[in-house]
Amino acid sequence: MAYKTKTRKTRKNRKGGKAVINPNQTQSIKNNKPQMSKNNQYESIKTMKNHKKRIECSGANIPCNTLDTQYKGKLNQTWDTCIKMNGIQNHILYITPNNVVVKSIESAQIPEFIVSIDNVPTACKIMIEDQYISCFLYVCGNWYAIMRLLGKTINTEFLARTEKNRAFFKLSDIDIDIDKSNPNNGSGLIVIPENQYTTVEKKHILSTSTTPVIQLTANSFTNIDKKSVVNNQKVFNVLQRFRQEKVAGNAVKQGVAADITLDVVDLFT
Repeated sequence: MAYKTKTRKTRKNRKGGKAVINPNQTQSIKNNKPQMSKNNQYESIKTMKNHKKRIECSGANIPCNTLDTQYKGKLNQTWDTCIKMNGIQNHILYITPNNVVVKSIESAQIPEFIVSIDNVPTACKIMIEDQYISCFLYVCGNWYAIMRLLGKTINTEFLARTEKNRAFFKLSDIDIDIDKSNPNNGSGLIVIPENQYTTVEKKHILSTSTTPVIQLTANSFTNIDKKSVVNNQKVFNVLQRFRQEKVAGNAVKQGVAADITLDVVDLFT
């Protein structure tokens, strides 16, 4: 037979005037605390581990080099750089177009890259939505694309409104043949699965080149802004800083190239 335990009411301590709680009441309060199920505990731990994995970046504590490094012998122009931001060193691999005279991520030319089409390396222009990819970046374990803004907005320079013009995208199921731990290895070929792109008819493209144009399917990219996904603001800031540095650097190079051209003209006049 189960017996009911009679719980005495809280009474005042005559000497100290403090409330004294019956031990049975204390045990009852402890037992009434909400308990997390094992499944919920597992999901919570899993979420914490995934979050930790997302924010970890290879080489985050390795100091940045002063200058960018180019890896020779690649099918696509391959470089590395480093940006100290978000409390870490962001070591970045990036791919620039093959058809530009001066390395640039914002040029008058429509960018072209070497892509594996039917297992054959082929020069292509690559679109996301209604813009062309101007640069591929590998940042903290993911590939991203920066878009060519020329023709999309008046201001394409240092202060371009990149979020409003959807300049940054995270890529899915798209890879570049580069050994991330040793970028000297690998061909630099861009590999896009057949079901992740469609061919765009030339008549829809304003271009003087006969290079084929492909457009990535909607499930192969996600726009990067400051609000929608965990850590997107940090990623956005790194991509923004990268773009600003390269646009500024390109302006300096173009100025130097123009000065050299004028000097050569002067020699023959």
